[in-house]
Amino acid sequence: MAVQHATLNELERRRLELEGNIQTLRRSLYDWRLREAEYDGLKDEIKNLKHDCTSAEILQIGLEYEGTVVDEKEVRDIIGEKQNITRSRDQVVSQITRRLDYVKQNVASLEKRLSTV
Repeated sequence: MAVQHATLNELERRRLELEGNIQTLRRSLYDWRLREAEYDGLKDEIKNLKHDCTSAEILQIGLEYEGTVVDEKEVRDIIGEKQNITRSRDQVVSQITRRLDYVKQNVASLEKRLSTV
């Protein structure tokens, strides 16, 4: 009887651990999907600017975007301010597209992990 009780306790411990892992994966997936949506939105906003817009105009759009994940620091990094370079509108869009590709890979990976759990 004691062995059976120990087995049930172990089973319950593993169940709780699995539930915790699932919650962590779901939170992560939510965060990555939010990042994907914000990058997509920012990309669309910047694509709507004139082809020959300035870095200041791009930065202004980014600052007005007010994303929760894609924040001012992220926008400044995307436009090249941190690296002391000036990127055109198309270069910024390309930069965001590369980040979106990375984010989408992470979303797909997390969705796959969740489906196997």
